[in-house]
Order: sequence, then structure tokens, then C-alpha cells
Amino acid sequence: MIRQIAKDAFKCEALFNQFSCIDGADRYLDEATEQCVSDTYSDADLVNEADYLLNRLVDEREHYASCSVSQDIIDAEMKQLRAFLKKHA
Repeated sequence: MIRQIAKDAFKCEALFNQFSCIDGADRYLDEATEQCVSDTYSDADLVNEADYLLNRLVDEREHYASCSVSQDIIDAEMKQLRAFLKKHA
């Protein structure tokens, strides 16, 4: 059974990218699916990963202060992570 927190994690672009691009390449995940994430990550792991990614995005936003397109993308990802953390932290 897939836990709701894993389903919600896939709604966050930053977490989805973490699972599909980084964790899959590092072979931490066998595959980037909701089921595999649900089986591999604890709730605390998912919350900690979301918090880490949010902090990285805050730093990136400052770095790309002159690029409104990048800031719009970063803002959208930050909004998703904040909603995830509000629900699960």
C-alpha cells in the first residue's frame, strides 16, 4: 500500500526530481515510483528531504535574483514544498 505522504511527495517537482534523477542514478531507489518511495523512505526521511530541498531553493532564488523566469519556477517549487511540509511536518 502506498502511503499518502509518498503520493504527496510526487506532487512536488523538487522531490520528484530528487527521486527520478538523483536517487535513481545513485541506485538508492530501484525505480522512481510512488510504491518504491513509500517502501524506501520513512515519513521523517521525506519531511527532512523536503526541508533540505526548500532551503536549497531559498539559496538558489537569491542567486537568480535578476532572472524573473528562474524565480517564477523556484517560487512554484517552494510553494509545493511548503504545502507538503505544512501537511506532513
